[in-house]
Amino acid sequence: MTRRILIFHNAFANKGKSRVGLSKIKVLLHMEKLQSYVLETLANADDNRIALQKAFDEFNPTEIWVSGGDGTLYLLLNSLPHSMWHLPVAVLPTGSGNDFIKNYLTNHSLNNALQAALSGITMPCDVWQCNNLLFIHGLGIGFDGQVVESMTKRKTLFKGFLGYYYHVIGQLLRYREKEFVLEANNQKTAFNCFMITIGNSTTFGGGFKITPKAKINDGLLDVCAISAVTVLKRPLYLKKVEHGSHLHLPMVNYFTADKITINTQQIVAGHIDGELFYDSRFEIKKHPVPLNIITG
Repeated sequence: MTRRILIFHNAFANKGKSRVGLSKIKVLLHMEKLQSYVLETLANADDNRIALQKAFDEFNPTEIWVSGGDGTLYLLLNSLPHSMWHLPVAVLPTGSGNDFIKNYLTNHSLNNALQAALSGITMPCDVWQCNNLLFIHGLGIGFDGQVVESMTKRKTLFKGFLGYYYHVIGQLLRYREKEFVLEANNQKTAFNCFMITIGNSTTFGGGFKITPKAKINDGLLDVCAISAVTVLKRPLYLKKVEHGSHLHLPMVNYFTADKITINTQQIVAGHIDGELFYDSRFEIKKHPVPLNIITG
């Protein structure tokens, strides 16, 4: 079967520098004599869905290559028409936030990701739903959400891990815990929450291994719920969270579940696959259809 590559490209990823990555992708496909069609992302999921369906009808792709960061993969996931869910998806890290690819590639450079994409070897990956949004990487509420809100509203010259770290430090002393009610595995717990991270994969913010035991295809989410932490101790524990060595700490509750509900008394900031959103109730469950990721 002739391979036909639909490139779902985010021209604004990595402050526009993703275009350099796109050029590399197109050169490789030309050398491999593979047909390709570039579809640049739009801001609205419905507009993307229409554009994707049109590209599917006219170009008839055999697979999708995502050119951007984790946010671009999230955008594809929430824009993908039903007729295209069977297509394999390759993730090409041309954006500034590229944590998802670390679940299956030790060397997650663009060149290595391109070689993995050429292999065509796929693995079904769990997809999850929070309220009416799909995600594949993870979500965070509490401190995590406050950091992403800061990243969205306060721009910095730093990018990737350094950019995330800059905003973590900025929020570390400011953030105040809120009461959350967490329901999972037939148990309900109310606690003063510093943060809750729910991971399908291991790493967030460019290098923080918050859910280090997570697997993208085990049918379970890893939950890291951290209760109140005094302001003075927060900097001490930051490195432990970065390296994934925080699971033994007394304020950490770490477990797996396939269905989770979180309630708060007020609307709070959260992130879903790194994208900012707000709510007071979060209902999380498994999406019935996995996404076939080209892993190499």
